[in-house]
Formats: sequence, structure tokens, C-alpha cells
Amino acid sequence: MSKKSSRGSQEDLREATESFIKANGTKEFIDDKVNFVMKAAMSVVSMDDPSIKIKKASRELDYDSVSMDKLRERVRCYMNVKDDPSFVVFWEILKRMLFKLEENDKISFEKIVKGIFDRKVSIGLRKTVFNGNFVSMLKTSLRIDGVHVDEFIRNLYAVNVKMGSRPSGKGEFLVILFVEGAVKSSDVKIDGVEYEIKTDSSAAIGESLGSKQVYISKLSEIYEESGKSLDYSSMSFGRKIFVDKWSKLFVSFTEENASIAKKFLEQQYFFYNGKKDASFSKMVDKYIENPSYEKLSSLYDNLCIEYVRKNTAGKSLLVFQEDRKSRSLNGNFVILGDDHLDEAISFSGSSRETLVKVFLPKGSATMRPEIEKLNVR
Repeated sequence: MSKKSSRGSQEDLREATESFIKANGTKEFIDDKVNFVMKAAMSVVSMDDPSIKIKKASRELDYDSVSMDKLRERVRCYMNVKDDPSFVVFWEILKRMLFKLEENDKISFEKIVKGIFDRKVSIGLRKTVFNGNFVSMLKTSLRIDGVHVDEFIRNLYAVNVKMGSRPSGKGEFLVILFVEGAVKSSDVKIDGVEYEIKTDSSAAIGESLGSKQVYISKLSEIYEESGKSLDYSSMSFGRKIFVDKWSKLFVSFTEENASIAKKFLEQQYFFYNGKKDASFSKMVDKYIENPSYEKLSSLYDNLCIEYVRKNTAGKSLLVFQEDRKSRSLNGNFVILGDDHLDEAISFSGSSRETLVKVFLPKGSATMRPEIEKLNVR
């Protein structure tokens, strides 16, 4: 068949399609609908055996360009960006994930799309620390379930695409697409409140604190005023070694070198919080009066809480829990604001049982404290 006759056949099909749609459908978006039918037809004609590629053909036929364009615009508004390259990348990722879900579970696909439009999941600050399971809340809200739904949620949680000039991390897009009142901000803003999204898989908080070498050198210099050398490798702020080793060593050191122990602890506070603090110094004085593991761990509780408070000023925290082996979302999360930090956060070596445990790393390039784990089930 010549190119001319081929074009003629396509024009005949286009005219017939337009007439059929006008006679049997609504009068809106006629050109879009005709273009869609032509695209679907062209995707089928080149197939040697359409039965082998039926999923592809079905997807073309089921694809609702009008609804997807509306969804795209809605998502773009949530992201608070124009059609810059980063949004285009994100949209293509999301669209592929939606298509995959549609192929495997069309009903859940339709509910997910409606869920993005409606955004019925409600989370946010409460008078007390709020925790729950985001996956369960989402599935209950949309009345969906199944392995393909779980796969979609896990994959969306893991998407990491820089949006405009703003970086993104795990969980942000999951929150933005389904939570009432959420929009993209530095992390996420929900009903006007800024949230920093973190995971409990060693997620660092704040900015780089400075050189590890300078930190060690300063602490060693103070420690050596006692005539002893600091064994930095013995310092550990994980639960087990802190309890079994470092706290015992330092309590014993304090009993013999009270003034030097005070300088040592105040230097640590200064390194992490960038200032001296009279309240912390008073706590140190009480510790020195009668040194013990409990008082020492309480000092580090205070250091960690104040560090988080300083580095999340004006923001609240939303922390997702991950499976330890796969680093994938298990659904549990905690939301806390500035008013909740004292009750919700403790140092990883502390005996206090709180929802959030914060670890002080020894070997990190940035030395930033990290969220070690969530104590939620």
C-alpha cells in the first residue's frame, strides 16, 4: 500500500471514529478521544500476534488520557512546581507504577487514582505523640488490599526524585499524594505545618557538624589533663557497649577526675549544639556529685533532645519505620512536634524507653546524630 493510500486509510478511520464518538458519546474532548483511538489502533496494527501482547493492547485501549491529564495536573499542584524536568521524571515513574498496578489489579488502580484526587488520609500534630501504621491507614481509607497494592506502596515510598530545587527522600511522595492538606515544601508541609520526613534506618538529622579529627583531638586533649590517654575506640554510644563498657569507664574516670569529666561533657554538648548551656552544666554538676550510669545517660538524653530541637526548629518530625533487613517500609510511623521531644526522644544508650532513639555516631563523616530506631510495633 502506498504512503498516500495509507494516509487516506488513516483519515477515513479518523472521520469514522469522530462520527461514532459524536453519535454515541459526549460532545466534550472530541479531538482528544479521536487521537486516543488512533493511537490505540496504531499500536495494534503492527503486532504479528496481538494475543501475545494483549496486556499492552488492553492498556492502550483502557488508557483514559483525559483522566490521566487531570491526575497529572493535580499531582503537579501537590508538588508545587511547574513542568520542569524533575517533575516530568517523577510523573513518568508514577505513571509506570500506576500502569503496572492497573495490569495486575484494575480495581485497586482505580481506587488509588481516586485516592490521589480525594486524599482522605488524615495525619498531623496531636496533643500527644501520634503514631500508627500508614500503610494500614491508607489501605483502610481506600478499601484496597493485596500483594500488588503492597508493592505499589513500597515502591512509591522509595521513590527519590529531586523536585525543582528541593531534594526529596523516602516517604515524601507517599505522604504528598495521599495525605489531606499535604504539599511539597523543603520536605512536606501539611496544613501549613512543616514536617521533616525521616526513617529509622540511620537517618541523620541536621547539617554537617565538622571534622571528626578535630572532635577527637579536643576530647583527647581534655581527657589527657588527667594524665591518662583517651581510648577513642572504647567510646560507644550504642545501647549495649555504652552500658557494658563506656559508661562504666567514664563513671570511674569521673570519680577520680571530676573537673576534667565536667569539661569533657560540656565540650561534647558544645560540639553538638554549638553553644554552652547553663542548664546542662547544672545537670553535669549533679552527675559529678554522685556519678552513675543513670545520670550519665540522662545527660546524653538531654544532649540529644536539645540537638533535635535546635535542628528541627519551626518543623515537626515524621519518622517512618523500616524493615531492618530490606530497608523497606513496614508502615509504622511517629509524628512529634517540639512540645513532644522530651517525652518521645532519648539517647540510644539510655534506659529510658521512648518512641524514638537517637544515636551519636563515632565514625561519621558529618558526625550528625542519627535516628537509630523507632520503638513501635
